[in-house]
Amino acid sequence: MLLRVLLITVLIYLCQCRPLDSDADAKIVKYENDVRPDGYKFEYETDNGIRHKEEGTLKKVGEVVTFSVNGTYITVYPDQDLILKVTYVADENGYRPIVSFGDIKTTNRINSALIATLQGGLR
Repeated sequence: MLLRVLLITVLIYLCQCRPLDSDADAKIVKYENDVRPDGYKFEYETDNGIRHKEEGTLKKVGEVVTFSVNGTYITVYPDQDLILKVTYVADENGYRPIVSFGDIKTTNRINSALIATLQGGLR
């Protein structure tokens, strides 16, 4: 009897520790949303590393009132050690993205001056 309870407990534990099957299983860990008469701002982050931040504002171009949107979103591909970052502007001149890729291993480096300070080297 004790062996069965132990075995069932271990199986339940292992099922809970399984990796996420897909981005559909990701949980939102941060969410902010602010809607104003002259625009909006939102930001969210999920537990699998996806982040999106965007701000939209009304602006006057000559006699015409237009809408301008600035934002950034980041997607992490851990199986490839890759980060995709897209920064964009969308306004009367169209959608203009700037796409960059980074290596997870190099983007998580700690600044050497910070390490020296923590070790008491720089004051």
